[in-house]
Amino acid sequence: MKLRSPTTTLLHRARIIFVATAVVPTVLMTGIGIVSLVAAGSKSVAVIGGILGLGFCATALVGYTVGTIFVTRGAALAQAVGNLLGNAWKYTPAAGKKIEVTARADLNHVVISVTDNGAGVPAPERELIFEKFQRGRAAVDTGSPGTGLGLAIVRAIVRAHKGEVDVRPAADHGASFRITLPRWRQAA
Repeated sequence: MKLRSPTTTLLHRARIIFVATAVVPTVLMTGIGIVSLVAAGSKSVAVIGGILGLGFCATALVGYTVGTIFVTRGAALAQAVGNLLGNAWKYTPAAGKKIEVTARADLNHVVISVTDNGAGVPAPERELIFEKFQRGRAAVDTGSPGTGLGLAIVRAIVRAHKGEVDVRPAADHGASFRITLPRWRQAA
């Protein structure tokens, strides 16, 4: 049995609902539009109805495609932040657990940070833990379950968005994972 994170489960449900409410009616309307055109013969009202139906379907499919692109991109970033939160929760002791998520933006970048008060990440491991199937000392020492893919997935998602991810020591104790993304600007 494959266990999914709550974030992944909710995103999967959202995609199913999106498909059910956008694609299924569009396919049905396309069929109706084609039947209307074929059966219309010389009836101009039926021809216009068929053309309007097909036009509606084309618009809906474009909307679905564009919506899927944006939902998928947002979902990927949500998964990246979810992975960082899951790690912060897993590697921070229960007593006095403190996890903080912050976001800030300047003219060129958006920065999302997940900071905890756990064991932290030693300097020699700060690049290694972002490699596939690599786990830090804290993960091995505590026997925490995992495959060593979570942070590799985070890095892949962030790089796909032309960003960077890194880890630094937190101000007091623990680790601060930082996602830095380029800020999108509208052309003037």
